[in-house]
Amino acid sequence: MENEYLALLKEKEILAQALWLGTVNLTKAVEKEDYASIKKQLIVRQRQMDQLAKLVGNYLKEVQCPENEETLKLRREVKSLLDQTVTQSGCILEHIMRLKETAAHKIRCLQLNRKAIGEGYFKKIPQSHGYFIDKKIGDLYTNARKR
Repeated sequence: MENEYLALLKEKEILAQALWLGTVNLTKAVEKEDYASIKKQLIVRQRQMDQLAKLVGNYLKEVQCPENEETLKLRREVKSLLDQTVTQSGCILEHIMRLKETAAHKIRCLQLNRKAIGEGYFKKIPQSHGYFIDKKIGDLYTNARKR
């Protein structure tokens, strides 16, 4: 029973390390603004979190044994890795929120520019005043008609 519990804790540690590395890779992808890589890293990271949740939910609750020095050490390492992962995820979220705000600002600027061009340069203004008549051309036209 103790060996099974120890094996499950080691598996949990391996999954926590993989999750941490996935989070580090996601951070690098976000900093580079490589959106294809971000999507791929998020999918991989979600699978790792699902595996970890399944392990914790199904196996570790069923298998319990007295704590010894080795199991306490493993549990501390796993907790440390998960805490680092949560902290790093918070940093990623802050960076993504800044990117979102930047993109929203750029979109607002584009919409404003489109509105300015549409209403400023290409706006058709209905004529509300009389028409201008050039007297010189009008005189030429009337003189040509007289001949």
